[in-house]
Amino acid sequence: FGDADALAQAIDANTVAVLLEPIQGEAGIIVPPDDYLPRVRALCTEHNVLMIADEIQSGLARTGRTFACDHWGVVPDIYLLGKALGGGVVPLSAVVADRDVL
Repeated sequence: FGDADALAQAIDANTVAVLLEPIQGEAGIIVPPDDYLPRVRALCTEHNVLMIADEIQSGLARTGRTFACDHWGVVPDIYLLGKALGGGVVPLSAVVADRDVL
């Protein structure tokens, strides 16, 4: 996590998506280097690979912005949402993307 160069080396012709948490929430709060998410977005675009942001723990204003990705001006192809979506009342999750992705 946080190493865009390693990610660039890992992407090959069989890679269809990169799934990541913009801010990791297990084992503490781990915020990536400032250039990481913009570089991931650029790599995914360059290689025609979907960028999937798991915002189950960090999304829906839990970081002060609607999505954690917003802190870096990055828009993934797919958002994974949950926990806060149900307001703590009902278990609810969602997959959110543009029509052309879904």
